[in-house]
Amino acid sequence: LDENDHTFTFAAHRQLRTVQSLIDDGYDEDLVMQANTYNGDYNMLYEQRYDDLTTVTENFNDTDPKQRRVEICEAYLRCDYDGSGDKLHRVTCLGGYSNTVILDIEPCEELPFASLTAVPRQHRLMGYSLVDLVKDLQRVKTSLWRGMLNGLYHSLYPRLIADEQRVELDDLLSSSPNSVIRVQGSPQTAIQPLATQWSGGQAFPMIQYIDGQLQRRTGITEMAAGLDANVLHSETARAVDEQSMAARARIELIARTMANGGFKRLLMLAYKMLMRHQDHERVVKLRGKQWATVDPRTWNAGLMVRVNTALGTGTKAEQVQKLNFIAQKQEQLMAQMGVQNPVAPLPAYYQTLRKLAEAADLEPDVFFADPTMAMQQQAGQPPKPSPEQMKMQAEMQLKEKESQDKLKVQQQEGQMTAELARYKAELDATLQRESAALKAEVQREIAAQKLELDKEIEANRHMFRLRELEMERELEREKMIVGARDGQGNINVSD
Repeated sequence: LDENDHTFTFAAHRQLRTVQSLIDDGYDEDLVMQANTYNGDYNMLYEQRYDDLTTVTENFNDTDPKQRRVEICEAYLRCDYDGSGDKLHRVTCLGGYSNTVILDIEPCEELPFASLTAVPRQHRLMGYSLVDLVKDLQRVKTSLWRGMLNGLYHSLYPRLIADEQRVELDDLLSSSPNSVIRVQGSPQTAIQPLATQWSGGQAFPMIQYIDGQLQRRTGITEMAAGLDANVLHSETARAVDEQSMAARARIELIARTMANGGFKRLLMLAYKMLMRHQDHERVVKLRGKQWATVDPRTWNAGLMVRVNTALGTGTKAEQVQKLNFIAQKQEQLMAQMGVQNPVAPLPAYYQTLRKLAEAADLEPDVFFADPTMAMQQQAGQPPKPSPEQMKMQAEMQLKEKESQDKLKVQQQEGQMTAELARYKAELDATLQRESAALKAEVQREIAAQKLELDKEIEANRHMFRLRELEMERELEREKMIVGARDGQGNINVSD
């Protein structure tokens, strides 16, 4: 599986999850609770595709509602979901082949699959395991052993021929020791054993053939472990080594297949996860002795991973023999050209001695010391720090950098606080000025409106007074016309 392959269109995997685990992951509780419990139903396509696999289904309907197991499917496909272009998306679905509900759709970077298989198969993600290679042989061998044992039982305990008119059959059916069998007449003629010849020896060649097939399929043989006594007594050491190497070829092939296939992609995915999610430096120990600072943020995203399967090194004795040969050549070069020769210097010879001690399952530091520091001191160069010193220096540098970062953060926080206070003071002064101006404007507007109102009141009052005087004049005129007493007209008082 490779997300960069242009022929890739769709990939998915299904699994059973509890309702509670899906709720804990943040999916909608109502949708998850409405999902049907997984009951193990398969469609015809599944049965045709996986007819060679044994599946065991269980019913989970009687459990706690949130502990029910439902089928969840994570599908990966390329699509233009949000109008931003053709990208790889992960679609999380709930259900099965019917009543499918989409829980989530989100873009992703790569397919999270790594296929670790011993023997690849065409058009299958998962290939054969060693069990798949030998389970048919195991069934045949079991049948042969059962037949051989049944034949041996019949030869040791043969069946009997009895005259039912002269023998008590109930006594004959009893197999207890010292039991009595009642017979009328001669027992030699009434009871006779049914002779059965054991032919189980004919099955031994077939069992040996099956064992040979099993060894060829798996590569696990007695020769590979050096346990075949007949071969060891009759063959030379060279022949035994060649046969052992031929027997290990199958195991090496399986190891290389898993290393260059699944493990390579698995390590590549782990490499990408480190680059994507680790946001700080770390001090790690490399090769068991050297401390170094590692920052995944500076790594190359397009870096390829190469897997070293470490095969072909041979046995411990072979490794010691090869290292002794290399050590002899290095000793000859140092004797002719000195310990600081460019071909085999003293540090290289020290590494060979370390490998020899490791091949002998011994601790190298007990027997040999690293000459690099002594050579640097003799040359007047400063000694190279030890791994512990390098670790302490790296930790001190990391702590110093962290303290500097904290100081910078504090300074930035102080500057931001002062800037915020200054901006707040300016904003308060501006608000006060605008508030005072607005208040004065409102007061002027109120005074102007009050003045206008007073003028309008005075005008209305003047008009009202004029109207009142006009009415009084009209009243006086009416009185004069009718001769009112308080007027100048002659009004008859008796009326």
